[in-house]
Amino acid sequence: MPALRALWKAAGLVDVATHEITVQRTFADFDTWWKIAQTGPRLASTLAALKPEQTAALQGRMRKRLAPAADGRITCSARANAIRGRVA
Repeated sequence: MPALRALWKAAGLVDVATHEITVQRTFADFDTWWKIAQTGPRLASTLAALKPEQTAALQGRMRKRLAPAADGRITCSARANAIRGRVA
């Protein structure tokens, strides 16, 4: 964020303000997460183009990465950076 703020200020903007937006989404289990991930607009075509063995390998890696809670639920989080400023 400091680099982003500096970039905007260097461009001549004033009253520059940044904000980090964090969201979380919880899924009942990995299979629920995987089913939804396959239909997402950013991933659907890429996943559909994979060979079955590639899909299985990816699914295995994601299972390891998305460790479930004791009850099996998986919570994912994402972050976006927001910035605003105005021309002096």
